[in-house]
Amino acid sequence: MNVSANGSAGGVEAPRLISRPGPSANLIVRGARLFDPRAGLDEVRDLVVREGEIAQLADPGKAAEFDGAEIVDGDGLLALPAFVDPHVHFRVPGQEHKEDLETGTRSAAAGGYCAVIAMANTSPPIDSAAVLGSVRERAEREASIPVGFIANVTRGMDGAELTHESIRNAAREAAGEEVGELRPGRALFLQRRAMNAAGGGFGTEQVHRAGLHARSTERERR
Repeated sequence: MNVSANGSAGGVEAPRLISRPGPSANLIVRGARLFDPRAGLDEVRDLVVREGEIAQLADPGKAAEFDGAEIVDGDGLLALPAFVDPHVHFRVPGQEHKEDLETGTRSAAAGGYCAVIAMANTSPPIDSAAVLGSVRERAEREASIPVGFIANVTRGMDGAELTHESIRNAAREAAGEEVGELRPGRALFLQRRAMNAAGGGFGTEQVHRAGLHARSTERERR
């Protein structure tokens, strides 16, 4: 599954979202309060889902039942468009005793999230095509909702050596290390090189903000 382009002016793509295959939902939620600000919707209705897609909004109690549909009592419940979290910390690879793709994505689904993006500051870090490929393969088997993965621009997240070209080919969507994990003292020229290697689309202002954040982080750690 691919999400739409992220709107940047350059060539950076949005992360590819991956999940395990599963049956599409068929259900009727009766009498829930449906709220969607973009559509100007805020009223109590029946919500009908067929093959994983919203098929009908009906007056409360009026939606016709159909074979295979799960009936959910929505009285007192609020139905919203699903959320997307672009910044989650799954402990895959390396620290699955804390969190793994199955438990993390199930928790996200229970909280109303339809997709998440996992950060790369794992142990070991996601800094090679092999590691990135392995977590993607695991997502195809374990993820309950679509999950994307960010890859690191430098090996070991140490800010010294750019990752090999193979990871840029395998993970062109990798814009760089998570901003919150920029290592203190990273040279600004390395950030520029990394962002250019990731596919462009990053302005000088973004690089400058990243450098300021790195220096700010260094002062805080002192």
